[in-house]
Amino acid sequence: MIKPLVRRAVPVVVTAVIFLTLLLSACQNDEDLGFNLTPAGERFRFKIDSASTVTAVTLRQDSVTSDRREIVMLGSLNDPLFGHSTASLLTQVRLSSNDVNFGAGAQLDSAVLLLKYHHYYGDTTTPQQIRVFEMMEDIYPDTTYYSNLNVDPFFDESKPLADLTYLPQPTKDSLLIRLSDDIGTKILTADTSHLLNQTAFQEFFKGLYLQAQPTNNTGSIVYFNFGSGRSRMTLYYHNDEQDSLKYELVINTNGTWVGLFDHDYASSPLQPYINDSTSTHNQFYLQAMAGLRGYLKIDLSDSLTSMIESGIAINRAELIFNVDNTDPGIFSVPKSLRVFASTKERTNEYITDLALGENYYGGTLRNDSEYRFNIGRYVQDITYPVPSMRRENDGLLLVLTDERLSANRLILNANDIKLVVTYTPIN
Repeated sequence: MIKPLVRRAVPVVVTAVIFLTLLLSACQNDEDLGFNLTPAGERFRFKIDSASTVTAVTLRQDSVTSDRREIVMLGSLNDPLFGHSTASLLTQVRLSSNDVNFGAGAQLDSAVLLLKYHHYYGDTTTPQQIRVFEMMEDIYPDTTYYSNLNVDPFFDESKPLADLTYLPQPTKDSLLIRLSDDIGTKILTADTSHLLNQTAFQEFFKGLYLQAQPTNNTGSIVYFNFGSGRSRMTLYYHNDEQDSLKYELVINTNGTWVGLFDHDYASSPLQPYINDSTSTHNQFYLQAMAGLRGYLKIDLSDSLTSMIESGIAINRAELIFNVDNTDPGIFSVPKSLRVFASTKERTNEYITDLALGENYYGGTLRNDSEYRFNIGRYVQDITYPVPSMRRENDGLLLVLTDERLSANRLILNANDIKLVVTYTPIN
């Protein structure tokens, strides 16, 4: 039973927590706060607890939403530790004008797909193989798509428009893919009713499927920019009146595209550790593109647990992770992570700490070897004195911040996760 005084004190203390958290956010110990200058009887009753334990398990992700991200990924990566990863995509290709008329006797000279480079992950000195197909099913801008979408109905494997083997060169402007003349001729000779507007054209030509082929080399996942509107398909042609004509079909945010990610861990050394909650492992693993994430279980210390009913105000709760692959070579360490609350079904739920901004919340890489989060509000929620208002401690999920926009992976130390809680007893 909570005393009336505690019931009145909780809202007041919670209001004060924001101020106290900001005060503590730049401080790592009592000396930083100037406690050594304050007479003992006048000091705030701060306590620091680092006895809570955090355990980590590597979980396989099912999928992530992957439609209309500014950066798309394409390629195949053969990671000696994380196994094979492949990124393919579906994309609409749109008219750049309405009422298109190619003129009498229009004949194709060439059809070229241009993809604007952005960046890459992996080894670009080993070749990539990309196949391109015409899409047979629609995708829609107002629909949410996931990275594990079944693409079987979307293409006819016997009718490729291109089969390109190339060395990625992300320092250059773009990748050019010469397409089959059949697709260019189909558009040039289309009935004018199909070229009146975008709706009519989309029914006639649904888009392209770009399929990355698995590599036996190290390989890479190459990033292309679709959000800028500069990636496009160009038809070069002539008609009875003019030579050297061209028409551009655009890829832009008025349409849509879908990233498709696949991971094969069958031959990976990590395979025994994935979804294994019965054994203790020294490391745990994160991977983007709907690959791997960490599930964290917090066991609060006895000293914190014993004071929950009487009430404690959490001033700061710093969750600290140490990187194990500090010399990753071509597999660079990601710049930031995100931590979410976990539901019982192991889906992500936002925690209020995330909404307070990066300066409060943290999660960025420090000294190339460490990530720190302030999850003070989350810990306050799971230690709230009123049981009916207390958040269930179902654990946390740790993921890469840019898991939809990169192919990064990360190895973390599972034996050295710390939760350092700074708090004030209410009584």
